[in-house]
Amino acid sequence: MIEFPAKSRPSVENNRTVYNESAGNCDQSVNNIRNADVLHERLTKAFEAEKVRAKQVESTLKDYLENVEKINANNMKINGLEYDISKLEQSDTNQGQILQTLQLRLKEIHDVVMSFDAWKVNQLDINTNITKLIADLSNTIVEAKSSVEQLERMNIKQSYKPSFISKWYLMKALDKQLSHLTIEHRLGVLPYKVEVQIRPVSGPNSGWVFKGDSAIRSDDDLNKDYGGILYFYNEEKVELIAPVKGNQNRDVGVIINTGKEDGRRLGNNHDAVNQAFVRVKVWAPIDLPTPDFQSEWLPLDIEDPAKTYQEIEHSLGGFPALLSVQIKCESPKSYLISDGMGVATSHTREWDASGGTVWSYNEKNVRVWIGHDLRENYDYRLFGNVDGWSNILNGFDTTHGNVRVLAWKRTTFGNGNLESVSEDNVLFPEWQPFKAIDYERDLVSIFIEANEGPNKGFRFPAFGSSQAQTSSLGGVVFAFKQTGELRLWRPNPDMDGFLVYVPHLYGNGVHNQATNNASYVAVLLKG
Repeated sequence: MIEFPAKSRPSVENNRTVYNESAGNCDQSVNNIRNADVLHERLTKAFEAEKVRAKQVESTLKDYLENVEKINANNMKINGLEYDISKLEQSDTNQGQILQTLQLRLKEIHDVVMSFDAWKVNQLDINTNITKLIADLSNTIVEAKSSVEQLERMNIKQSYKPSFISKWYLMKALDKQLSHLTIEHRLGVLPYKVEVQIRPVSGPNSGWVFKGDSAIRSDDDLNKDYGGILYFYNEEKVELIAPVKGNQNRDVGVIINTGKEDGRRLGNNHDAVNQAFVRVKVWAPIDLPTPDFQSEWLPLDIEDPAKTYQEIEHSLGGFPALLSVQIKCESPKSYLISDGMGVATSHTREWDASGGTVWSYNEKNVRVWIGHDLRENYDYRLFGNVDGWSNILNGFDTTHGNVRVLAWKRTTFGNGNLESVSEDNVLFPEWQPFKAIDYERDLVSIFIEANEGPNKGFRFPAFGSSQAQTSSLGGVVFAFKQTGELRLWRPNPDMDGFLVYVPHLYGNGVHNQATNNASYVAVLLKG
C-alpha cells in the first residue's frame, strides 16, 4: 500500500478553545476576534492547499493505474512469448541461437518489471522501456514463428506430404495437343520443391516411375531418339512439355528414353516410349521446415564469363538432407523456375539445341554452372534452346537469370523421415536401397558423387531421360518402384560416357571434369 505524508492542519480543537477564551474575557474580545479571523484565514488557505494536493494525488494515482494496466497487458504479452519459447525448448531440433536470443530479451523485460517503483522512477519511462523490449522480442518471435510452427507440426505428425498432387494425365510426344500440359496448383506462393512423375503405359518399365527433367538438351537434328518431360513452374502453375517435330521435321521425339540407341548407355530393360501418364507433386513452404540455409537470388549470364559459375556456401556442417536449386528466368509479364540438373551437354556443331544449368553440392558448398560460348548459332541457354519441343518459353529471356539455393540439415527432419544409402558399385543396372517408396508422399533422389578430381566429394543429381548426342555425354538416368528398387542406365565409357561430366565451356572452365570414378547415393525423404 502506498502511504502519503499527512499535511499539518490547524487544530479544530484549538480553534474551539480560542472562541471559548474569547467568550470568558471581554477585555480581550477584540484581539481574540482578530486572532480568530487570522486563524480562519489560515485554515481556509490550508483547506485550499489540501484540495490542490488531493487533485495532484488523484492525478498521480490515475496515471499509476493506467500504467499498471499497461504493465499488466505487457505481462500478458510476456506470458504469450514465454509460451512460444517453451515450444522451442521442448523441441529436439537445434534452435539454440533463436532460443538464446529470445531468453535474453525476456530476461531484460523481467528485470525492468521487477525494478518498478512508482515513487522512485518515472512510470511512463519504465512502460516505454517495457513496450520497446516486448516489440523487439515480438519481432524475433515473428522471425522464429515459422520454425516454431513447423517444429510443432514435426513433433506431432512428422509429415511432409506435398500440398498439391495432381491427377494422372496422358501426354504424348509429337502430338500438338498432348505434348503440352499446364497444371495449375494455385498455391499463390513459390514452391520449395516440385516433382514430375512419368509412368509408362506399357513395355519393360511398366509399373516403374521416371522423373521429369528441367532443361532442353537435344532436338531432332541428329535423327536419333531424344526426349523426356520437361517442367517449369511459378507460384500458380507447372508447365509440362514433350518433344514435337523440330526444324528437321523428324519423328524421333519420345516421352521416355533410356539411351539404348548406338549403345550410348549401359543397363537392362531399355526402352523408348512415345506416350505415358504424368502427374505433378508440389511442396509449398508450409509443407517443409524452414530451410536451414537460403541464399539470395544470384545472377547467371551466358554472355558474361564471370557469371557462368557460382559457388554458394551453405555451411551446414555436413551433406544437406534436402536441396532445392532454383533457376529463374523472366519475361516482361511473368517468370518461370527450373530446378537445374546434374549433367551438361557440350556443343560440337552449330544449331545444337542444348543447354541447362548444372549443379552439385558437398558438405560445405553448392556449385552452379551454365554454358558460355558466343560463337554464332551456339545457343547455350539456362533452360536450353526450344527447337524440337513444345514452345512455352517464347518471350522469356533464358540467356540471363538468377539462382538461389535452399538447404535443410538432416536433423531438421527428425528421426525416421530420411534415409540415405551410398554404393561404390557403379556397374549394376538395378539396386534396392530402400524397403518401400510411397509414390504420393515420398521424395526420392539419386546422386552421383565424384571420387576424384576438382569435384571430389561433390554430388550431381541423376535425371529422367537420355538425349540424342554425338559428343561426350554424362550422368545417370533412373527409375524407381514402390518396392524400393531402382533401375539405372549409366553412360558407356567406350562411347565417351562419364558418370560425372562438366564440359569446359560451362562455368568458364572452372572445375570442369569428366570421370567414371564415382559412387551412387540414394536419398529418400519420407512423407
